[in-house]
Amino acid sequence: MSAADLSFEEFEEKYDTSSEEEELTFDNITEVFEHFKGTDIDREDVYRYVWTSVSNDDPDPEKSVRYINGFYIVDKLKYIVCETPWGTEDQEANKSIDIFVSK
Repeated sequence: MSAADLSFEEFEEKYDTSSEEEELTFDNITEVFEHFKGTDIDREDVYRYVWTSVSNDDPDPEKSVRYINGFYIVDKLKYIVCETPWGTEDQEANKSIDIFVSK
């Protein structure tokens, strides 16, 4: 699993997690799939547009939030949907990625 440290702004810019039309954070998987209904994204590819925010046990207060690519249930705080899928460009498609996001 690779890990990276990003500011929230860097994470948001890299994966395009902001939307003027709607909130892109969800509490459960059903809401995530509802968000993608009627889009060009195949159901089996939805996970590549999702990050799971999990509780972070890192003692460094700068690493206040941890995002893991894909769907996770244990220690989940919320799901974040992005417009830019992970697993493209410089990343391997099925590689696990941890990102520590500082606020």
